[in-house]
This record gives sequence, C-alpha cells and structure tokens, in this order.
Amino acid sequence: MTKSQQVWLVLLACVGLESASTSTYVHFQLLSDPGYACFCDINASVSCTPVYQSRFGTVFDIPVALGGVLWFGVVLLLAFADARGPAGSRESVAGYLRLWSVVGLSVAGYMAYVSFFILGTFCILCGIVYVAVVGIFLLAEFGEAIPLGQLPAAVGR
Repeated sequence: MTKSQQVWLVLLACVGLESASTSTYVHFQLLSDPGYACFCDINASVSCTPVYQSRFGTVFDIPVALGGVLWFGVVLLLAFADARGPAGSRESVAGYLRLWSVVGLSVAGYMAYVSFFILGTFCILCGIVYVAVVGIFLLAEFGEAIPLGQLPAAVGR
C-alpha cells in the first residue's frame, strides 16, 4: 500500500473503531438501564435503540457491535504490520486485509439490510461503521495484494 492508502486505512479504521465502541457502550447501557435514552435516537426511523434491542443486535448474547470493535482492531493491526513489517511480508498483509475486508463487508451488508429492510430504521452509529467498512474494502481491493489462492503459500514464507 502507498503511504496515502495507509493513512486512509488507519483513519477509516479509527473512525469505525470509535463508532463500534460507542455502539457497544450504548448497547450495554440499554441492557443495564431500560430507561436509558440513546443520544442517537432522533425519531422512529432514525434510531439506534430498535436495532440494538432486536434479535439481530446480539449473537450468543454478545452485542454485534463488539464484533465490530474486534474487526477494526484487526484492521489496525494489519495496517501496522503493513507499515512496519518487513518488505517481503507486505504482499501477504495486503492479502489478509483483502480477505478480512470481504468478511467485514459481508457482515456489514447483512446488518445494513436487516436495519433498513427488516427493522425499517437507520442507526447513525451503524451507518458510520458501514461507511468505514466499505472504505476499507475499497482500499484493500485496490491496494497491492496477492491472489487469494496464493495466500496459504505466502503464510509459509
């Protein structure tokens, strides 16, 4: 990746991490205090609370937003490995970032579908996460990467 792409990658990952962290905090507040009023609840169609309290807001009783925190954390680790790692490993890092971004885009796409079409509401914090994930996906796709089929061999190197 070029320096410019690395800067954008880190910027998007930090914005996404902050939004996912805030989402996680809000979700836990809603669980612990039923009277909690979320700052992003603007009206019936722009509201985070219905998303967090829906059956889609958790997986095995763990907030989905916590998965976003983990996902963006891994993106930041990959960005650090790309910037500071040995020159020979940068191709592998780009491949991992590409694969990781496809996973993130798949989950974000599903969650956006659920929010917009099943629940009929828009969560501002989730929207920020979606934009960050799409941006990271685009950077990963247009960055230098080895073909996914060659990724296992690159791990051995």
